[in-house]
Amino acid sequence: MLMKNGKVLAAGAIGHFLVDFACAAFLLRHNGETIYWTELLILYNFCAFALQMPLGILADRWPALPWAAGGALLCAAGALPLPLAALGLILGLGNAAYHLGIGKPLMEAESGSAALGIFVAPGALGITLGTWAAKMNRISILPLSVVLIGLAFVVYRLRWQPQEHRREKKCSFSLTGVICLFLVAALRSFAGFTWPLSWKAQALIPLTLAVAGGKAAGGIAADYWGLKKTALFSLGLSFLCFLKANWIVAGLSGVFLFNMTMPLCLKQMHRQFPEHAGFVFGLLTFALFLGFVPVILGITTVTKAQTLILIALSWLGLGMAFKRGQDDV
Repeated sequence: MLMKNGKVLAAGAIGHFLVDFACAAFLLRHNGETIYWTELLILYNFCAFALQMPLGILADRWPALPWAAGGALLCAAGALPLPLAALGLILGLGNAAYHLGIGKPLMEAESGSAALGIFVAPGALGITLGTWAAKMNRISILPLSVVLIGLAFVVYRLRWQPQEHRREKKCSFSLTGVICLFLVAALRSFAGFTWPLSWKAQALIPLTLAVAGGKAAGGIAADYWGLKKTALFSLGLSFLCFLKANWIVAGLSGVFLFNMTMPLCLKQMHRQFPEHAGFVFGLLTFALFLGFVPVILGITTVTKAQTLILIALSWLGLGMAFKRGQDDV
């Protein structure tokens, strides 16, 4: 799990927390100000997640542009008195640009999966705490904006040190594998909105920590045991935990284990497209948006049996995506 970019990664991960916190806080403090509130949230999520794919293609074409710094500055603009539609657009694009600005060079610079897990993990905590701050009306708008401007300066000066083998070793291309990875990411997104946990409203912070911790742990574990073993073992245990999900310890363990697959999907997808890290990052965030679509359409709860089927499908999908001999490269 040796990483040459530890300090740079720490700055990027802290920035991920700040950007997601700010986006949730700046947007949700306006909740109730428009009858088109649902449409505004859809606009933000579309820009933040679906548009990462075309933006990722642009980032691959022009990698020298300050994507992360520009994204942080756009998020800082959320403090301005903008029309709500403009606010959703700017925050969404800023969030997308920041993710790409850190995620793309990170995937290219680090050969393992741990760095990916550590980078993506703080986002969930940022969203939860930003939402809480907005609901409690505990947001200091100007200081938060100043912090984001400072973040833009910091990430603009980040310099990634490439590994000895900077580019991912390309494995044999598998369209089936790509489709499976995409579908597993969409299923994980949908699950995150619909966990059948009777206690989740009362344990939101522990649940968020389970999500974040699982993402970080998945990347670290994969560097020791390989992508395929980690993915199938964690999902198998998650399935067993969800048999008793109404017990909070089992439910939190199931969520933790299920989210371990997040950095593994990113790493394996990058191996399919080693020269297009920006596209890869955006492709899987587009899958996350598609997982949100059923929620938009009103499917906000599922049964425990349906959740178990969802986990089993994810297990099968990753089993097909990780071909023999490629998981420990």
